[in-house]
Amino acid sequence: MKFLLRACLWVFGSAVATTLMMPLSVFANYATCSDGVNTNNCTVPTGATSVLIEAWGGGGAGSATQFGSGGSGGGGGSYCAATFAVAGGDVLTLSIGSRGLVSPKQDGGNTTVTGTGIAGMQANGGTSAPFGGIGVGGNTAGCAAGGAISYPGGNGSVGDSNGAYGGGGGGGASDGGSGQAGSNQFGGSGGGSGRGYGGGSGGNGGFSAIGVSMPSQSGGNPGGGGGGGFPTVAGGSFGADGQVNLTFSYSATPTVTSVNPTSGPTAGGTSVTITGTNLSSATGVTIGGSACTSLSANTATSVTCTAAAHSAGAVSVLVTTAGGTNVANTLYTYVVPAPTVTAISPSSGPTAGGTSVTITGTGFTGTTGVTIGGQAGVDWTSRSSATNNQWASVTYGNGLFVAVAGSGTGNRVMTSPDGITWTSRSSAANNQWTSVTYGNGLFVAVAFTGAGNQVMTSPDGITWTSRSSPANQWASVTYGNGLFVAVGPGVMTSPDGISWTSRSSAANNQWASVTYGNGLFVAIAQSGTGNRVMTSPDGNTWT
Repeated sequence: MKFLLRACLWVFGSAVATTLMMPLSVFANYATCSDGVNTNNCTVPTGATSVLIEAWGGGGAGSATQFGSGGSGGGGGSYCAATFAVAGGDVLTLSIGSRGLVSPKQDGGNTTVTGTGIAGMQANGGTSAPFGGIGVGGNTAGCAAGGAISYPGGNGSVGDSNGAYGGGGGGGASDGGSGQAGSNQFGGSGGGSGRGYGGGSGGNGGFSAIGVSMPSQSGGNPGGGGGGGFPTVAGGSFGADGQVNLTFSYSATPTVTSVNPTSGPTAGGTSVTITGTNLSSATGVTIGGSACTSLSANTATSVTCTAAAHSAGAVSVLVTTAGGTNVANTLYTYVVPAPTVTAISPSSGPTAGGTSVTITGTGFTGTTGVTIGGQAGVDWTSRSSATNNQWASVTYGNGLFVAVAGSGTGNRVMTSPDGITWTSRSSAANNQWTSVTYGNGLFVAVAFTGAGNQVMTSPDGITWTSRSSPANQWASVTYGNGLFVAVGPGVMTSPDGISWTSRSSAANNQWASVTYGNGLFVAIAQSGTGNRVMTSPDGNTWT
């Protein structure tokens, strides 16, 4: 985005004499900032991180006729450009060099820009043309910012000694070409080629064409010197105002695509790595509205911080940079940690029971029951699922329970941080998902149905991606020894859950389930005669 800040532009033809009689206040300089208000202070827009500043000095005035000779052209203003780091809300102060007037005759003014961290930005004005000499282009002194580019203004040219025409004004920078003497028909033309808006053309000197006398012309914007006078119309012309161009650069808005881990205890203290784009120079991170502390490892694609304490539930992870803040999400879940028991008093009692005991430990808030000598897995409590789908398989990994179903529309996955409260998630496809496992930082599910999309994967159990696999009625998947293995009427394996390879099973049975343990993959089948179990040490060769 570019905001243009320029002085008032006045272009006069034959009415120059009348114009020069107007009050000086008419020629007062002003700048237009991004809000459209005439001011010499410009507030840097929100989100801007750098600005390219280009400045031209004002052009000097041309001289009147000199003892029957055409007047000389004024000098053009110099050019100065540099790039600076800025922040939204910074204020830039602009002082734009005024044009050189002819009554009384004046040099062009210097243009300067100052502000927080901005120095050495000055473009000098050209001098007016003295009697007997030409106007000199503004020099580059004062353009001293780091990495600055500068060019001197063009010199004016001498008028015709026979009084046929006046000299042209010098061009405003960028290449510092001098104004050129005109012909007896067309007057002097300004030199100097363009940069940005273009170097200012010097004004034409006065001339005579078919018996009609024409006055000299003012310098063209920006920073052109005024043209010299012609004897019939004796006055020279004023130069052009200087100019400032500001080109702001902005940081892109950050995005957050995933976090690792995806859950942590309500007490906080978990180190969370956030992945996304445009995360460089993050100024703040919140998880669930609470500031994430100890920001580190900040790159364009990731930032790490420590989660603060928060109540249980799924929350949003927001990263703020100079480019703004990412959109809200539910990528992180605070969970109530399982209780721990460290002591019991008394530590013994009669078999008949009836002893009052005090249990010491952590995480007892909200306790719903206590057993002493109870058998795990014997007493079960009903829990509400996210939907009444045909749930087929469940696994646990990375602090999250994940279940898949063979029915439902767009909601064939559900997740829970504690196995009690479940949330529906969108599956990658409405296939008949039969099995899910977790390994190597990835959830992987396989399906009995589908067309080229019978596998889906997720790094967090929430967002799922379809993967290509050999077509089959896949019934079960497991992970072990660095390999994902799935079975159905056949076998397929994958080192990463994404690329899959068909393998030969020990028999053409309908294999229903597979697991890994004690260095061995073991699968069982629903069909077959005396061969409904097969084993493999590597998942590739089965017996």
